Amino acid sequence: MQRNVVVSVKGSFAVTGSGIPESPEVEVITEGEYFEQGNLKCITYEEIDPQFPEPIRNIISINGQQVTMKKRGLINTDMTFRKNAEQITHYSTPYGNLILGIKATNMYIWDTEDELFVNIDYSLSLNYNYSHNCKVSIQVQSR
Repeated sequence: MQRNVVVSVKGSFAVTGSGIPESPEVEVITEGEYFEQGNLKCITYEEIDPQFPEPIRNIISINGQQVTMKKRGLINTDMTFRKNAEQITHYSTPYGNLILGIKATNMYIWDTEDELFVNIDYSLSLNYNYSHNCKVSIQVQSR
């Protein structure tokens, strides 16, 4: 894959058994960079949110069946997804801090010469209380 890429990250959530329908997908599409270091595949991009005065820097790294999403800036977190493994992490925002519990229930990673796809289903807890079942899809394509 070329170094200059187009990155799409979209996510949604549902509250199981609540009768609340799944949320609409939220999607970020932007330009980024892709590179490899040994078996590690890395994608970097900036996320612009009109609510914040500065961009949020994002790094997605994929190593085998582990995906890590890091955010730096006004939002700071390190979220690691491994199937059937739970991770506790902090999610820091200008509005306050949360403790996230993340457990991937399904992961699919597929790449070709010019594209990379990642789909993750996971359960999310906020401050040690179950919150949502979530989905995140990542697509990276050479420009």
